[in-house]
Amino acid sequence: MFKKMIVATGLTAAFCFSTVQMNIISSAIAAPEDCDYTDADTNGGWGWDSVDRQSCAPIGSDITPVSNVGPAGPTGPQGPPALTQGANIGVVAITATDINATNRSQSRVSPGATFTVNFDYTIVASPSCPGCIDQIQVGVVSRDGSGGPQDCAFSGVAGTAGVTDAGSVTLTAPTAEGTYYIAFDRAQAFSCEQANSSGNFWNGTVGVNKYIGAIAVY
Repeated sequence: MFKKMIVATGLTAAFCFSTVQMNIISSAIAAPEDCDYTDADTNGGWGWDSVDRQSCAPIGSDITPVSNVGPAGPTGPQGPPALTQGANIGVVAITATDINATNRSQSRVSPGATFTVNFDYTIVASPSCPGCIDQIQVGVVSRDGSGGPQDCAFSGVAGTAGVTDAGSVTLTAPTAEGTYYIAFDRAQAFSCEQANSSGNFWNGTVGVNKYIGAIAVY
């Protein structure tokens, strides 16, 4: 009799434990249709059921739950423009830019360091002034085109037949780290010194159509 009571008690204990365990599992995994939650914004997202205290799909919904999407975050600054190989503004065409003898139009330069830029060019005089003295100004500018000329690759009378040659200039990198561009412009003065004396390119702020290379300063 004593042995039977032990067995019976043991079975009863095991059975009760299984029942409690099943109750916990069944209450934690409720069917979406049992939720007391209404999808007010109709986006199909799961919400918090305050009655059953659980996250669940909207009432009567069998769709795949999706996360709520908030407003778009801030975007970063616009990146630098893509460079094409060479540039042509009609009276001046430049190709084969080579920075610091790297055979590349883009290179790293230390802050404040001097560097060389070689390229091939063709320059022709304006039809309205075939005897004018022309210059090819070259300098370093920031992303927005601000900056000025530092040297000239050509200064002379190009004539209507034009001049095709290899040019070389020596420039100085800015002291502030960042990305900068090698830019050019056509000027008409008596000398390179006179053309560059104002510190500005002949036709004002240059655009990306006059960028012939880039340097990363750091």
